[in-house]
Amino acid sequence: MSDTSQGEGWWMASDGKWYPPQTAATTQPPPPPATAAAGPAPAQGDQPRETATAALVCGIVGLCISWIPFVGFAGLILGIIALVLGFVKRKTHKVKAAMILGTLAIIVSTIVWFAFVAAVDDVVDDIDDCFNAIEFDLEQLLETGIDPDTASAVC
Repeated sequence: MSDTSQGEGWWMASDGKWYPPQTAATTQPPPPPATAAAGPAPAQGDQPRETATAALVCGIVGLCISWIPFVGFAGLILGIIALVLGFVKRKTHKVKAAMILGTLAIIVSTIVWFAFVAAVDDVVDDIDDCFNAIEFDLEQLLETGIDPDTASAVC
């Protein structure tokens, strides 16, 4: 080994040193240094933890907010996302729980939405009946001069 070539057949190694010809066949380059951060590469069919966690979080948050009118629409969307992620990666218990929570979020937000629409429809019908009674009272008052006071019974 030398810092400079000593003649024909000498070869330079990766460490920058020159080696004689007889060691060329027996000397092997040093192995590359191992990296401490490198772990085993995941197999191609493995479930990424991030996808399972995202599906579970979407299912939990979707179910929690699906009870609130108007905001429950976001719960419906999160429930759908949890189901889609669950169907894509169906391997762990975390994903199965996310699929169940996503399904519940979709069901609850749909029920709450229909109940809210029915309640609003009832209120609109009651207000419409009240306005019709007031209009009837006003017409009777103008025609006969007598107030039948049906609006007080209806409203």
